[in-house]
Amino acid sequence: RVKLQNGITLHNGDGLTIGNEGFSVNGTNGDWLLANKSLNMPLSEPLPLFRNLDTEFVKSLHSERKIPVDVVFSETPNGFRLQIGDKTHDFAATKQPANNPEKAIQTIRTQLAKLGDTPYVAKNIRVESQPYFIPISTLNEWRRTTIL
Repeated sequence: RVKLQNGITLHNGDGLTIGNEGFSVNGTNGDWLLANKSLNMPLSEPLPLFRNLDTEFVKSLHSERKIPVDVVFSETPNGFRLQIGDKTHDFAATKQPANNPEKAIQTIRTQLAKLGDTPYVAKNIRVESQPYFIPISTLNEWRRTTIL
């Protein structure tokens, strides 16, 4: 049996040692500790248990911080302009009016918000354009070109 001090929580994958024996936590059940292996040492007296790996702490160190940016999509005389944060790019394109204006605007907003593995997250997305049909693949290409 293992008696943890108040406020101490173990997580699956945490590394522990008792004496010179190391093992990982596979879970807990009340005050029972489920280890990934059997200990090869007699435990006739209480021994201190040390955590040498805290998986939740390690995960918190690897959390990503994203920079919020404004995304602005607008018309130009020869096509469109996309601004993501301080990066701006103009794209020459034929303007084809959308059959479904609301869906066209929503598609533009949805595709331009996908900043994925970049260090950015879209804070505000403004579409300052008439509703035009623009293929999703074209919007994705414009977004990638602008963000690089």
